[in-house]
Amino acid sequence: MGGQQERKEFLSLREHRKDSEWIEENRSLFWLVATVACEQTGPGAIIADLSKTSNDGGYLFRYMTQGEIELRDNHLDRLLREYNPHREFVVVLLKTNDQIRIHLGDAPLIGWWDSMTTNIPYSE
Repeated sequence: MGGQQERKEFLSLREHRKDSEWIEENRSLFWLVATVACEQTGPGAIIADLSKTSNDGGYLFRYMTQGEIELRDNHLDRLLREYNPHREFVVVLLKTNDQIRIHLGDAPLIGWWDSMTTNIPYSE
């Protein structure tokens, strides 16, 4: 019984690491999309559907505002209320078997400054 639990935990950890690596590989793109979309439409998240691939073998994703996101998840709701769009972005991964993974990403280091400056209103 213990062996099965250890295997599940190992597979879950491996999947989490794979998800994190994929987000890191795409961080600059996600940051650009999130920054521009947030400036134009307001705070929200990048929703990436990993349950199926596009014609070119990639994954489809889009930015959705808080009001557009139909997922009801307390952790996601809290993140969307509390994240700082000047320095962070939220990614929701839609996985097979109706699983979701929620990640809070940091803005990439772009140059000698620590992140891009935007016109996104942010109340502190």
